[in-house]
Amino acid sequence: MENSQRQHKQHSFSFSQIGVISVGIILFVALFFADKSNLSTTTATPDAASVSATTGTNQQAAKLPPLPEDEQLAGWIEGLEKAEADKQGIFLDSIVSRLITLERFAYAADYAGRRVALNRTVESLSQLGELSMKATQLPHITSDSTLFRLYSDKGIQAYEALLAEAPDNEAAMVQLGVAYTESRIPQNSMKGIQTLKKVLDQNPKNPEASFHLGLFSIQTRQFDKAEQRFRTLLEIEPENEEAQYYLAFVMIQLQKKDEASQLIDELLKSTQNIELERQLLELQKTL
Repeated sequence: MENSQRQHKQHSFSFSQIGVISVGIILFVALFFADKSNLSTTTATPDAASVSATTGTNQQAAKLPPLPEDEQLAGWIEGLEKAEADKQGIFLDSIVSRLITLERFAYAADYAGRRVALNRTVESLSQLGELSMKATQLPHITSDSTLFRLYSDKGIQAYEALLAEAPDNEAAMVQLGVAYTESRIPQNSMKGIQTLKKVLDQNPKNPEASFHLGLFSIQTRQFDKAEQRFRTLLEIEPENEEAQYYLAFVMIQLQKKDEASQLIDELLKSTQNIELERQLLELQKTL
């Protein structure tokens, strides 16, 4: 899986979600720390068992929406259950790939976990971590604290296990930091910030770390820090539209409306992103 380069539009805050921030930071922060029932405060030491699949648990299967009728997928799943151990990897790769295409990331994460149990590599752990975190963004999982905790923990454990084997993997370190901050466990938030700051200590030009630290500063209403983060990011990536939008938003919160207005006008002239344009027009109304 692509992990070495920053992929725009894969952040937890896509342009389609920008309006949530624009209309109410307080609500977001409330949700960020909400519903602590069923949430653990510690993460187990990752091992082969802790990052393996849990597809067969009745509770999880009952809560996930059923898979669509898909003859090809059904055939691969049937083949997997009949295959010898040395042939299962081929079926698992096909199943995970198909589930990704169908955007069924929770099921994909479960089968990716079986892939890790079968052949534990940096690549398989990276895939498990990425799919688990994508699963936490699915509406039916976001709204279910038990399922959210399951996939959030699975993602964290996968990245922790990956870094135990490849401690210099910068991309995995960023993703672990993000997973911590998005875990809905307040104690993890500082771990996430420290992890992302460690990335920047090692590589001050890592745009992904700057981006997520900027978002976290917005979430916690530390707008001065957010301004610094997005300005730093724009020095690295001047054409980054997400960073330009968030900097304009932060400027409004800091009552620097003239600069915000200029940023919005310039971005409206240059962007080809229809959703971003809509959000910019909404933001412009707050000036």
